[in-house]
Amino acid sequence: MRPETDNKFCCRAFPYIDSPIRVRAGCPYWPAAFAAEIKENAVINNVVRYFAGEITEAEVIEGVHSSDAQTQAQQLCEAYFYVGMGYLVGANGVPADRSKAEDYFQKCLATNVSGLTEYFLATGELGRLRAR
Repeated sequence: MRPETDNKFCCRAFPYIDSPIRVRAGCPYWPAAFAAEIKENAVINNVVRYFAGEITEAEVIEGVHSSDAQTQAQQLCEAYFYVGMGYLVGANGVPADRSKAEDYFQKCLATNVSGLTEYFLATGELGRLRAR
């Protein structure tokens, strides 16, 4: 196993999970380099652009559009989680704000899309925030 190869694979396989976690851990690895690889998923592409400082949190949320209610809920769950992570780590030039992060994690859970990784991660982050 080589760290440089493993890191690239991890980021390509899970850019929308890996990057916020790396940022939170203090790793200066930004997801913008992988934006071209995930353009087919508009919500995740907006999340990457958000963490790269190209768009605002409002643009991430407003970028969720689907005529299917279940797809809409899934996309909102993803968007809310990553904007929450942005506030937790102080991404996009915005200072860290635990209260706003908690609000977005709660919005993520309010979508009731419990099968998504983001839903699970939001539950954990809320637990950590409330334990402090």
